[in-house]
Amino acid sequence: MGQYTIYCNGSEKLKNLSGGVGELRIDNPSLDKADWGGLIFDSSPVPVGEVLDSASVLAVYCHAPYPVSLILGQIAGPSWSGPEWKITSGGVRNTGQLCCQIGITTENQAGSARFWVNGSDHVPYATIQTHAGRITPRGYSPAATTLRKGFYYRFSWQTIAETPVNGTLQISYTEFQWRAKGASAWNIERISGDRKYIDFDTSRVPNAESPGMEWRVVVYANSGGSATENYVTVSFQSTAIRLTDLVPSSRSTAYKGFAVNFSWSLSYTKPDNLSGSIRQVSAKLRWRENGAPAYTEYAINNATQGYTIPAGVLPAGDIDWQVEVTDTSGGTTASSWTTFNNKELPVAPADLYPADGSRVLKHQVNRFGWSVTAEGAEDAPGEIVQTSAVLRWRTQGQQDVKSVTISGAQTWYDFPANTFTADDIEWQVEVTTNTAATGVSEWIHVNTQDALSTPVCVSPAGAIVEDTQGITFVWRHVISTGTAQTAYELQISSNMGGQYTTLSTAETDVSSFATPAGQFAQGTLMWRVRTKNGDGAWGFYSAAATIIIRRAPAVPVIVYTDTKPRPTIRWQSMDQQGVRIRIGGYDTGWMHSTAKEFRMPYFLADGVYPVQLTIRTIFGAESAPAIGSITVLNVPGPTIEAAFNARLSAIEISWETDAAYAEYFILRDGVPIARSAGSGITDRLCTGKHVYTVRGVTPEGYYGDSAPVHAFLAIENAVLGSVEDGAPWLKLQLRAGERPTHDGSYSAQVDYVHYYGRTKPEPYTCGMKDASHDFAFTLRDAAQMDALRGLLGSAVVYKDCWGDVVIGVLGNIQAAHSRARDVQFTVVETDHRQEISYE
Repeated sequence: MGQYTIYCNGSEKLKNLSGGVGELRIDNPSLDKADWGGLIFDSSPVPVGEVLDSASVLAVYCHAPYPVSLILGQIAGPSWSGPEWKITSGGVRNTGQLCCQIGITTENQAGSARFWVNGSDHVPYATIQTHAGRITPRGYSPAATTLRKGFYYRFSWQTIAETPVNGTLQISYTEFQWRAKGASAWNIERISGDRKYIDFDTSRVPNAESPGMEWRVVVYANSGGSATENYVTVSFQSTAIRLTDLVPSSRSTAYKGFAVNFSWSLSYTKPDNLSGSIRQVSAKLRWRENGAPAYTEYAINNATQGYTIPAGVLPAGDIDWQVEVTDTSGGTTASSWTTFNNKELPVAPADLYPADGSRVLKHQVNRFGWSVTAEGAEDAPGEIVQTSAVLRWRTQGQQDVKSVTISGAQTWYDFPANTFTADDIEWQVEVTTNTAATGVSEWIHVNTQDALSTPVCVSPAGAIVEDTQGITFVWRHVISTGTAQTAYELQISSNMGGQYTTLSTAETDVSSFATPAGQFAQGTLMWRVRTKNGDGAWGFYSAAATIIIRRAPAVPVIVYTDTKPRPTIRWQSMDQQGVRIRIGGYDTGWMHSTAKEFRMPYFLADGVYPVQLTIRTIFGAESAPAIGSITVLNVPGPTIEAAFNARLSAIEISWETDAAYAEYFILRDGVPIARSAGSGITDRLCTGKHVYTVRGVTPEGYYGDSAPVHAFLAIENAVLGSVEDGAPWLKLQLRAGERPTHDGSYSAQVDYVHYYGRTKPEPYTCGMKDASHDFAFTLRDAAQMDALRGLLGSAVVYKDCWGDVVIGVLGNIQAAHSRARDVQFTVVETDHRQEISYE
């Protein structure tokens, strides 16, 4: 590797022998002959891992018994007597010696010769030659043998290392080099550390004419040195494989015009003691028409076990196919020829319009259309669509054919207006699809003359019409060809059809006409209409529609009101069949009535309230509203002292006052729920917090209210009882093994009607709703069971500690007649109106 100079700085041994002055005395009687001229060097620049080649120079200085030192000079031929040097922070120490015979005899001399061990100018030194240590591989395995190519094998080797001068020689890394037998370039795998094997996948070696591989390793030492031995050779044996799962399989069906996906699998017997797998390296896919000598071949230069032949390549009929596979074991296997059928699906135009016997108009744009059908298309791997079409037409009975070509998937064509000149034509279409199949329709006969129309009167018809804002006559142009109206004529008759006069006529497709207000006299009026078709010919008159012209009634006159909290109104009117009254924010809505007096159903607070009163005649004509106002002024009665008592799962309301009031109304949360002539009532239909007011009404119609009474009723668990006052309560407390249950079911009566042209139905509801409640409890004894059964079919009220109140009919009971008496029962809510009228 290089030359290095090493110096002696003296050892403790020599220093001690020389009296501690760092010099070696040759005449020292304590040294034997072997130590003569021996120096120990322990300061060196030699790197780790260097191996000694030679020690070529030794330079020393000698002191004789003369006044001056004699330089002995350089002495050639030193020898190395140590096995190795050990590197420490201070260099090489105590493990090797450079020795030489100086040839100086000191016996019987007055003086003594000495080697200088210390001293800046006379330090002994030696020059050595080294090279970087090497670790050489040997014992390659496997070698000169045959392997099953395509599987993993362990390639291993041994090593032998040189002895370094300095430090320990170790493996830094190893290069595993391999190539196909006879190849020139090596492939290299680097192995870190001192590992002496590699598990190698032999499928990585390319296939060659002479199957096998050559390999070797190069070992790199930590000194920088490297070594290798010559490569060794192993031969390869391929593995027999079978080609299975061929798709398309024998006698299967593909479809002409669609891509065909071919696939296959590799099957083989794997050795038990080897890992890895056999894989495809390349393949050749071949196809031919059934039994033909020549074939078409596609190369697959990878491991893909499949190939797709694009649409339009394979002809219709029976197709033979074969695949030949080259695998990672070096073998080549071909499957037998497999036959499948490439089926062509027949196509045909369908749903042609205009259909045979239809009409189109010469002077309009006419759309001719069709769809494409294919027999068995549901089994095809994709959609069959039109790629082009030829539309042909001719005058019926003639041979002169005209045509237009349509590219793409468009299945219609718009003929410009005035394309057709004959009254009767024929047309057909020929379609070509993406499968290259074609289909032609039969000739379709179409008439180009428009039919005559018979319009229909839409509105007004069979109705009473109030001619206060004019009348709009609306009709519908009805024609079998579906062509548009080009003109209309509207006629009317006031003598039941004895004579008609023209009210309006116009060259337009508008199907309505509006008259100004008051144009017609009150009474019966008949009207009819006729229209022109697309050829400009008048059609037939419509059936006449009859209407009644009416006038609005006179405004009613309010003749009386009073000032009581429930005021009364009287009025005068003519032809009244219905009435609607608004007092402040209250609205009666339309009421069918001929009565001309009304009393407010609720008590009004003092103040002024606007009034509107409108009547309606038998024809439904409404008058303008009569407008007025009412001033309400109450005359309160004496004070009412009210109190409550929560008792027996109900709230008892009692009050005290004098006899000034004719009757009393009890309001719960502002809503009247009971009336009484006495001094108390019981509210069984409540739970929780409520505010009660007792309202006394005098014989004259005035009222007085008690101060609000804030009541609270807490239910222990749950109770069930009759709605009737005074009936006992059935206490419901628990359910054996689990919590009591209360499940509700709610529904509304809704009818759903589907209409043509609309995807979703229209809902119709009468506003009726149903609600039922299912309960589950456990009763304590037979008496409770009897009480529950006694309520069956009766109106009951259920209340619980969670604030739920259910009023309805106990419809059914399910009971387990055992010691526990588990029961389930259902209450269906009924329309139990708690609010009462003041009437």
